[in-house]
Amino acid sequence: MCGLWNGWSPVTILVLPFGAADSLALGALLASLSQTDTRARSRLTTIGRWLGPVAFVLTTLPVFHVTAGGILGGAFFATIWSLWFVWLIDRAAGGFQGALGALLSIRPIIYLGQISYGLYLFHNVAPRVVKWVWGAAAFASVYPPNAFIGVGAPIVVTILLASLSWRFYERPINRLKRHIPYEGVSDIRGGCALKMAITATRNQ
Repeated sequence: MCGLWNGWSPVTILVLPFGAADSLALGALLASLSQTDTRARSRLTTIGRWLGPVAFVLTTLPVFHVTAGGILGGAFFATIWSLWFVWLIDRAAGGFQGALGALLSIRPIIYLGQISYGLYLFHNVAPRVVKWVWGAAAFASVYPPNAFIGVGAPIVVTILLASLSWRFYERPINRLKRHIPYEGVSDIRGGCALKMAITATRNQ
């Protein structure tokens, strides 16, 4: 809202952390409720589950040349999507069952999850890369020649760039974690309990 009142561009509103404050807050709320109030967590995730179809419909409206709300509407659409992702993340943390669980357990899907940060980083760059390569190769037709190449080629390039990033940059950094000692949640809780017991004994 502040960005709209101050005349910020749509990209500025969406990219800066203020534009993702609702998503960050909902993620923090889910983490908190998971530890403190399971009933409230259930209500929150149920709301997110039923808002998923609404978010999908609102997002596909421009395909049918229907606009709703402009920039402000887009901001609310993002919040609705964030609520649906609260449900999705909660379910994923517990593990999906049945056919969906089997689908999400196949190796290609798991690999896409491993390189997902790279997919996020490169998905906006890939169409420009493909367009530049297309022009450099001096193909006769204008890019994209059809919808299949216009959509498919950037997807392939995105996955390729993300795979290279994972192989040569992210995974080597992740492997450095073996040099850093890590205390699990149970160890931390055990240490806190021991400290409290010692303190209580000293106070007697």
